[in-house]
Amino acid sequence: MNEKRVINTCGGSYREINNQGLYVEGNYSEQSLPHSEFSKTAHHVRSLLEKVEKNLESTTQANNKQIALKAFDELRHSSNFKNRVLRALKSGTFAAFEEAISHPAASFFIAACQDWKQSRCNSK
Repeated sequence: MNEKRVINTCGGSYREINNQGLYVEGNYSEQSLPHSEFSKTAHHVRSLLEKVEKNLESTTQANNKQIALKAFDELRHSSNFKNRVLRALKSGTFAAFEEAISHPAASFFIAACQDWKQSRCNSK
C-alpha cells in the first residue's frame, strides 16, 4: 500500500494488520477530504473571516486575533462546518490549510482549531 494516510490517535495506541487492505484495531478516524473539498473548506473559512472583518473599524494584528476568535466561535456552532474544518485539518498540514485560507487572521484561526482539537482529544 503506497497511499499516504494521516491517522490521528489523540495519543492512543494504533496497530495495523494488513490483510488485503484491511485495517484492524486502533482508535482512529480516517476522514480526510479530497483536494476539492479541502479548497472549498478553506474558501469557506476565508469568507467567514472576511465577514467578521467587515464588522471591525480597522484591521490590525490585534484585530486579526479577534477576527479569528469570532469566526472560530461561529464554527463551533455549526456541526457540519466544524466537521469539514476538522477533516480538512486531518487531510493536510496546518500550514497547508493556513496557506489555502490566505487571510491575515488564518494563523490565529488555525491555532484556535488546534487548541480545541487537542482539548477534545484530551477529554476522551
